[in-house]
Amino acid sequence: MPLRQTGQTARTTLARMLLLLAAVLLGPSLPSAQSGLIDDQPDLDDGIDAWFITREAVDAMHVPPTEQTTIDEESPEFRSASIILRFRGQIIGVGDAADLGRETLHVALTNAVNNARMSRRVRELPIEMLESVGRGTTIELELGGKPVPVLGETIEQISTSIRPGIDGLAIRRGTQWEYVFPGRMQAFGQAERPNRTLIRLMREAGLPPRDPGELKRMEDIGFYSFQTLTLTQEEPEGFPYESIRGARRIFLPTDESVGTLAGNIAEGCVQNLKARLASDPHRLVGEVSEGKRLVALGLFGDYDFAQDDFDPLIGSPANQALAAWALSRYALRRPKLSNPQREELAELSSLIVERLGIVDTVENDPLKGELAPGLITLASLETEEVSRAIGTTRLLPKISSQAEAELVRQVKGLNEQSETSGGTLAVWNLAARSLEQARPGTFEANTLESLDALAWSRHDARSIVGSLPWLLLAEEILPGAPKSERQALTVELVNAMIANQIGHTQSLVAVQAPADDLVGGFVTSGGARTTATASSLRPALALAIVLRSPPDPLPAEVEQYWGEANQRSLRFTDQLQVNPEQAARAAVPARALGGIKRAPWSNVSTLGDTALGLLLATEVILLTEGPSDESGDSRPNSEGIPPQPPELGNSSPD
Repeated sequence: MPLRQTGQTARTTLARMLLLLAAVLLGPSLPSAQSGLIDDQPDLDDGIDAWFITREAVDAMHVPPTEQTTIDEESPEFRSASIILRFRGQIIGVGDAADLGRETLHVALTNAVNNARMSRRVRELPIEMLESVGRGTTIELELGGKPVPVLGETIEQISTSIRPGIDGLAIRRGTQWEYVFPGRMQAFGQAERPNRTLIRLMREAGLPPRDPGELKRMEDIGFYSFQTLTLTQEEPEGFPYESIRGARRIFLPTDESVGTLAGNIAEGCVQNLKARLASDPHRLVGEVSEGKRLVALGLFGDYDFAQDDFDPLIGSPANQALAAWALSRYALRRPKLSNPQREELAELSSLIVERLGIVDTVENDPLKGELAPGLITLASLETEEVSRAIGTTRLLPKISSQAEAELVRQVKGLNEQSETSGGTLAVWNLAARSLEQARPGTFEANTLESLDALAWSRHDARSIVGSLPWLLLAEEILPGAPKSERQALTVELVNAMIANQIGHTQSLVAVQAPADDLVGGFVTSGGARTTATASSLRPALALAIVLRSPPDPLPAEVEQYWGEANQRSLRFTDQLQVNPEQAARAAVPARALGGIKRAPWSNVSTLGDTALGLLLATEVILLTEGPSDESGDSRPNSEGIPPQPPELGNSSPD
């Protein structure tokens, strides 16, 4: 097999030309600071050559030995190479090589194919099926660029300078090198812990786990990072594409497509929450036997789809209640849902809340937590309103009234000397306001006023970002006109958030993103790197709420760049959501699909972030689709169309 492109078939030549044309026409999807580092990556033309060489060998599940292979000046040359082979989404073979000149790709390919042939899944197949396995295998090809020295005296300093899922790690000890590739780290769930990866790499190099500064004084040692050109494919017969952290580069949505994208994100979150239900909902009505109590407790927790592991096994009461609220809020507020769809979502929300009342002796009582009673109350009130709006009757579970009583106790027992956090107070404030609207007379007016003032006062400039969505939603249901000082503060806070949004033209942290998949994320904490995680969902949610109900008056130019920020934040949320291609790599794809990952480089989709993603998508849908009738209310009535339902109070939360 020649490691060069002489004697190509017409099909291969055409495919290669199409790939190059796509790269030229499309280019990078978004402005990126990576463009300044492109010289450290292998050439795309060489990468495409390497791809077709790899594809040919994998199709046949055979790589001829070196002596039977033509390797000459026309063969592509790479500093390092890593290959991951997947059959039906599961890894069956890996191989890598480095510092072998033009033989690097050949050795990595040989290792990967041999590894695949020896895997249990392949060994169990008859010999005549080997080629069909090869043709059914997808490839992830990483081609490493020139290593660049990393500065740092400690393991922590070096590991924090590595961009998870983008930068590889290398250690030089004398003339010997050890490499670990970013795609390999991500595939095996190691990208989130670069410090552990560095320690493991040091061990493979024969070094003790001491700080690099100390080791450098003892012998000739160097620590390096490197970038890779990563080509992968969704289907074995599909064209390869350049990926970043195992995902496609996602374009910014247009003004016209924002609503569609928000709808897709919302439906993905809904399906993921359904898949997290620990058992069949129709089997768990009434009493549950001791042996089934654990699986009865609602929704599974955070899911590592690379390891097929839930940790915790069952989500916390607060996160389950947040998910129930997100489902019922979506059911009530999304226009164009049919009544059966709304009823199904309300039933699911009510079921989650009901199961929180089935408490095993090893579990904590959900009503003993600070957040769960308020969130259960919000979920139950929304579910109750869905039933009224579509003309049905629903008996809420016993825990709903218990949660309301506990919320009342929490709020009435509050005083300025209490140490309750600002985030908890913000949830209590929203839940108490909502409960007072639904059940007038529950609280005295001065109690709610004191709670509202305390909730706002318990935040500083940084911590308020996480609580701002709940504070703003509470503002919408306050009696009387909005307070002008709150409106002015809201404008200041939104502008400050946008200044911390990666890739925004008004950004003060990064107008050009350090990596394409970070565009639209918010920098919510300090650190050595400019990056973003699922903590961006809360400022994004606050932004969508403000845009739906903006302070008056809002200058046109301000509204424009707020809208740009909303587009970018939705793009980042889409980047965080597990798509079908990523879900196919999970042992149980349905558990992964639609979940929101805690970071672009993470393999873990969390219950809380998926619920927040649904809340965010619901707000953006309302913002883009607008009211569905002249009354200005998007909620349905019993005929399945959305005239005004029974009012909750002086002003609608929509």
